[in-house]
Amino acid sequence: MFIIPLTEASCQEGKDISFSCEVSDDKVPARWFKDGVKIEPSDKYVMKKDGRKHSLTIKDAQLDDRAEYTIKLKDDKESTAPLFVEGKEIA
Repeated sequence: MFIIPLTEASCQEGKDISFSCEVSDDKVPARWFKDGVKIEPSDKYVMKKDGRKHSLTIKDAQLDDRAEYTIKLKDDKESTAPLFVEGKEIA
C-alpha cells in the first residue's frame, strides 16, 4: 500500500527529474513503467530503494520522456503520475 503516492513532475529539457513514493512494506519489490512499458535500470533510468522509499530518476530528460510513469508493487498495487518536459527556449 502507498503511504505517499507518486505525484506529477515537470522539468526543463536536459535536466534530471525524479519520482518518489513511500510504501507500507519495506520488503515489497517494485517495477517501473513508462506508458505501460517496463523500464530497466540504465544510464538513463536510475532506480533506488531505501527502506520503504522508492525513487526513479530520469537523467537528461528529453521531450520524448513526457509520459505516464507507474510504479507497480508485487501485490498489483500501483501509483501513476505524469512527467511534463518543457522544451529549451531558443534565444
